[in-house]
Amino acid sequence: MRGKITKQQLLLAIIIAIILIIAVLLIVSGITVNEFGKWVIITAIINLSFAFLKLLSETRKNAFSFSFMFYLFNFIFFGLTPIVQSLTNWNAWGLSLSDNEKLFTNIIIFIWMLTFELGRKIKYKFTLRKKNKKENVHLVSDQQFYLGITIDAAVLIVLLITVGFGRLFFKGEAANITINNSSLSLIQFHVLRNTVFFIAVIFFNWTQETGKHRLITFLAFLFFLLGVFPTGLSRYMAGSLWGGYLIHLIRKKHIGKWVSVVLIFGILILFPISGIFRNATRFLSFSELLQYIPRSFNDTYTSGNYDAHQMLGAAVQYVRLFGDNSGHQLIGAILFFIPRSLWPNKPIGTGAMVISQLTNASFTNVSMPLVGEAYVNFGIIGVVVFAVILGYTTEHLDKAYWNQTDSLSSIRLIYPSAMLYFFFMNRGDLLSSGSYLFAHVFMGLLLCRILVKREAYFVYRNSLGSLHTMESL
Repeated sequence: MRGKITKQQLLLAIIIAIILIIAVLLIVSGITVNEFGKWVIITAIINLSFAFLKLLSETRKNAFSFSFMFYLFNFIFFGLTPIVQSLTNWNAWGLSLSDNEKLFTNIIIFIWMLTFELGRKIKYKFTLRKKNKKENVHLVSDQQFYLGITIDAAVLIVLLITVGFGRLFFKGEAANITINNSSLSLIQFHVLRNTVFFIAVIFFNWTQETGKHRLITFLAFLFFLLGVFPTGLSRYMAGSLWGGYLIHLIRKKHIGKWVSVVLIFGILILFPISGIFRNATRFLSFSELLQYIPRSFNDTYTSGNYDAHQMLGAAVQYVRLFGDNSGHQLIGAILFFIPRSLWPNKPIGTGAMVISQLTNASFTNVSMPLVGEAYVNFGIIGVVVFAVILGYTTEHLDKAYWNQTDSLSSIRLIYPSAMLYFFFMNRGDLLSSGSYLFAHVFMGLLLCRILVKREAYFVYRNSLGSLHTMESL
């Protein structure tokens, strides 16, 4: 029966529960528990339970998906984290949120998840394919391999000149050339890194299909390793690119539901641990790692990295005091590519705007989750509309990826890493995370266009459903 839980699914749920218990124990170890608002905790538990049930439901469908990442974010940042922060009476960035504001924040989160799910239920209009039609077959020619590895080498040289050899490996090192212009910085730290990533991914997939150019593919991987070394990047970027590459490495047809466990383990356990390397200027010994791991957990969930729930509460407080801004922040996020020199009144990030208005803080490098962006722009109506659109879009992307069989199609090449970027985009703010995701997807599409050749064939399917090629055009 379709609704029956199998032994594998039960085992998966048990493993996830064990990971959660370990994470909670590591989080609260050494933390003093204070008084808390019971209704804040109760509503947070409701949101946590809703997200957890949806996570289990998503793992029954696919090994991973945009929808899975949406609920994983909500589970951690809008369920688990606010409970820990309420129990410890921790406040981010000098904010002072009342229990009523926290309670209303949790209600907004529930509406956000519920309407996201409604957006996923909107029916699509599919065009039925004819039995005989012209389709595209994707391939990488010898010339495109040589072009790609040339681009790769040029990008690595630019990275070595501008970033510097040491900065490639250690985020704590200073870059050779400091760039204050946000547009140029986007090119240096995102466009160039995404270039070596997608070239490595495209070459790997074609080599797996044909067995050709293994040496060039290995060289492209080395360029990727140097240009996107994990400890030399921000955690969200390292996780997105290396996690995406790992999914390609395993290959879609071999991926099992255990990948969802790996993703949960990585974000709940490995992501906090990786914070040890944020300001490192050298490799740490094993004994030093053992010493820093417990501290990294204690410092993570009660730190600015996990401020999403409280920044949503700050958005609630901001709208109560100043009202929503009728889409002004959204326009700034959509037109992020326009330099501030040409647009002096260009909006700053929503998180920075809210925190500076509420606390007069000089430090404004804070988050603003997508639901907070929606609320600041259009109030509760914005939350509903944004969630429906987001649910509709992610459902479409999930179906497009899992129904696609061509490993060199753009959706197959871009989806895994973009899905991981999407997790961190949920934290925001939209101005920065949206531009990073756009740079990632744009470079993926551009390199697919440059390096992947499309040849049209007439194809037909026999009575058994097998695909046969008639002739090349």
